[in-house]
Amino acid sequence: DDGACAGVYGLVCADLVPLANPEATPEITVDASIHLDATCDGACTVWSLGELSLTVEPDQSVSLRVGDATLVQTPPGVLPRGQWLVVGAVISSSISICVDGVMVVKNSQLSTQDLYPCLYGQEPFRIGVDSANPPRSPFCGFMSEIRVWQSADPTPPGRNVDTSDMHGAVARWRFDEGA
Repeated sequence: DDGACAGVYGLVCADLVPLANPEATPEITVDASIHLDATCDGACTVWSLGELSLTVEPDQSVSLRVGDATLVQTPPGVLPRGQWLVVGAVISSSISICVDGVMVVKNSQLSTQDLYPCLYGQEPFRIGVDSANPPRSPFCGFMSEIRVWQSADPTPPGRNVDTSDMHGAVARWRFDEGA
């Protein structure tokens, strides 16, 4: 997919709060079609919601963090630089990370109640930066789309899936559309 995309350095998006009923187990799926710059050698944030962030680490692993604490992290090398991939995070009674529609890592031992301040707080959803001020790890590359669902899809779609049906989506940012 070499279609239109955006070089991203921090985009504060519309408020996604409340995502769901804070009384229930949170269910959210966020995926992004990304292309990491081949020269990027540091950590870079794909998206953040409050202190919760999906970050590509220097060893090309992907982690879901709350602040500086890592909740779940893939093995090194799952997200090579210089090619388009879809990376997704699924939060429900467990937390998992998927790459191109394949679940790479899952942690069922975490309490998703620890995520309530992130999911139900007043922080906006951010693309390409974390919530620190100033941002600690801006995204290094391109994005063509980010999607957020208020459901836990165990395997978010890979890059060759038609995403025109956004049933259940709460937000979608396509960077190939005009203003």
